[in-house]
Amino acid sequence: MSVALIIAFTTTLALGTTPAPGAREPLADLLERFPEVAGSDDEPGMDKEEQAMATALQAYGATAIPPLLAMLTSEKEAVRELAAYTLSEIDGLTDEHLDALVEGWQLGTSWIERAVGRVGTPRALEVLVETLHEYPSSQSQLSGALVMAGGKGALALVESLRDASPRKPAFVDSACQILREMEQDAGTTAIEPLLAVAEAPKLHIKNRGHAVRLVGCLGFRAQPVAPRLEQLRAKTPRLSNDVGAALTNIVPELKAALFAQHLRTAPGIPLLRELAALRENGRGAGAVLVELQSHANWEIRVAAVRAMGYLRYTEATELLISLLEDTKDWQRVFVSIEALGRFKDARAIDPLERVAKTHWYPYVRQAALHAIKVIRGEATYTEQTHFPSEFLAYRYSEYEPGDAVEPPFVPGSDELSAEALKPLSYTVKMPAREDRRASIQKLGAGCGLRVANGHLLGSDRGEWGGELVHQTAKGTTTMLLKENVRSIHRIGDTLVAVTGLAHLSSHRGMLYRIVSKADTYVTEPWRTLPSAPKVAGMMEDGRLFVSCEGGDIIVTADGTLEMSTRESRRARPAK
Repeated sequence: MSVALIIAFTTTLALGTTPAPGAREPLADLLERFPEVAGSDDEPGMDKEEQAMATALQAYGATAIPPLLAMLTSEKEAVRELAAYTLSEIDGLTDEHLDALVEGWQLGTSWIERAVGRVGTPRALEVLVETLHEYPSSQSQLSGALVMAGGKGALALVESLRDASPRKPAFVDSACQILREMEQDAGTTAIEPLLAVAEAPKLHIKNRGHAVRLVGCLGFRAQPVAPRLEQLRAKTPRLSNDVGAALTNIVPELKAALFAQHLRTAPGIPLLRELAALRENGRGAGAVLVELQSHANWEIRVAAVRAMGYLRYTEATELLISLLEDTKDWQRVFVSIEALGRFKDARAIDPLERVAKTHWYPYVRQAALHAIKVIRGEATYTEQTHFPSEFLAYRYSEYEPGDAVEPPFVPGSDELSAEALKPLSYTVKMPAREDRRASIQKLGAGCGLRVANGHLLGSDRGEWGGELVHQTAKGTTTMLLKENVRSIHRIGDTLVAVTGLAHLSSHRGMLYRIVSKADTYVTEPWRTLPSAPKVAGMMEDGRLFVSCEGGDIIVTADGTLEMSTRESRRARPAK
């Protein structure tokens, strides 16, 4: 035990062993058990016993701080980490503790940033800001400590822009994210100080531009100062680009117009999600979302409808009602239902009631019933703290079908058996990844189907992807689709690939129709599955059974979908 720790421990014993109000164990006893509870250096994170120790010590407040500070110089990393973790949420830290915290921080101990943030003095916040400038990051305990400091942290970031040398662009990016994450009052505290920096002619021009951009990071909260930014642009042409970027984030009309411009040229899910986060401030881009309903990418179409709901783009009410009749993509019906619920337009009730009675997917029917209640004021939509997850929630069916019953399968027409697949292979260009370079590889097929001019072959390599190819009798291979292919079937005259992926946050499933074109084939989305497929096979009556996490379905040759039940699995005359 170090000399400092012995002194701190002796001091604690002198205080007596009577527990503080609400504490369950005397402080001296807690400190004696502390090294043992800290565990080994090679165990990441805090286990339940360590968390309990931290909570018990935190109950003592300022009294526990000196011995904990002494432990920050322990030779045992796990002791230092637990001491810092405890200090990160303790009351009573002051400027006199800062030097000891910094000393522990210099040893590479984590959690201390948050403790420094709790000190909250100008000197402590300056330490955080200058460290952030040296090691910029928007996803760290360091940035979290500044967010926790609130308005004082915001002002410390602003003051750093008064430095004689320009701040790093990466530091400004981190500061931008920190200001966005702050509560409204804390973030708006920085507006006037930022403008003071931007308008100060003697400060470095780059730092003045950084200040302007940080005003823009506060978004619509900074709307009242838009005229001052316009005046600054007129007075200081060198800041014109910075002012333009800030105004785009501040003025809803400009922000929406910029989104519309980008969506017309390069639409994508992240861009649609960011637009949706603007809520009604993004309504100016609503017309583009309507245009995207003719986009070839089904996911773009669905995400565009999803965004309409958050923007409350009620001009699309009639369009969304018509989309309730979509028989191909249950996800587009689902997001249309929720958007109509957010619109709270009574005209949608009758169409929603029809969906609630007739749609093949129970999850969609449940959504329609809930939307009706929302429109009538009897229910609401739950908001998540993490908007990106909330926006993409439509991808993951929460329907629980109960025990699945797999019907007996029969060999489908022209489907290749495992034995027939053995001699077949094809070459594809494999993309580079962390553990290897891009390469040409010879692959075996996981599934296949005989066709008039060769074979259709597919593979499913999970997170590493898969593909569907057409291979002629002469061995010429044409790539048709880059998706994990679970199986390939002929349903009547329709060729179908069952595709999808279940990995981490991804859980998608799609039936692709394979269509003959010239001497090869092309694919097109045909029906959206409830989620990633697990098993697929042909039933004796010629229908296709597909088991998914979100429910088991049966597919007919004309693309009609129904849930797999005891009744629906009964054999029917093959068409």
